[in-house]
Amino acid sequence: MIHLDANYLIDFLKGDLTITRQLKTWIVEGRSIHSSAIAWSEFLCGPIEPAEIDSVRQMIGQIIELTETDALLQQNFLIKPVAVREVWRIA
Repeated sequence: MIHLDANYLIDFLKGDLTITRQLKTWIVEGRSIHSSAIAWSEFLCGPIEPAEIDSVRQMIGQIIELTETDALLQQNFLIKPVAVREVWRIA
């Protein structure tokens, strides 16, 4: 499962070839593409046209809601030292 942030969605919409190739690879590999509700709302802040929203939305399988537990996990992640986060991301 791949979760895309707002910057990734914007870069895709702008036609970034690296992003487009990576997305095509993930889709061919059968990976599901999602975005969090927060990333989606950031993306929608535009400027953006309705057709562009539709184009990106068709690529995303699901907009994932976030819970209080998700927020607490993120808080713990953000307050840890960078070295700890790097190890956690690699694992």
